[in-house]
Amino acid sequence: EGFCAIATYIASTTNAIPSLSALFPLEEKHRKIPYRLIMMTLPFSNDVKKVRLPSLDSVFRLDNEKDHNNKAQACDDLIDALMLPEDTLDSTRVADPYIRGYWKTVVKRAMDPESSEVVTARMDPESS
Repeated sequence: EGFCAIATYIASTTNAIPSLSALFPLEEKHRKIPYRLIMMTLPFSNDVKKVRLPSLDSVFRLDNEKDHNNKAQACDDLIDALMLPEDTLDSTRVADPYIRGYWKTVVKRAMDPESSEVVTARMDPESS
């Protein structure tokens, strides 16, 4: 308890840049021993920027309760306007690029049995 592991992570792409990561055990209420790890990418020194922002009090001066209610309502309206409709991200209707590439490979090999090419999303970004 209270420990983490430091690891180097290299993605499985050809031009991947290694990143320094920390691995933390995922503590779950129904298990005594953690079975999963959480990976958090650690920043390098030039990844962290010091940003000077004004205080929230200077940006949102709430003179009275009415101003507070108006600003809270404006925030609620903004959030509502940015929300997606309920059926927008239906996973049954969104095409999986890996499955699409698999079926394109099947078709390509059916048309040319001598072909050993595997169609991937990177190789075929233009077609739809």
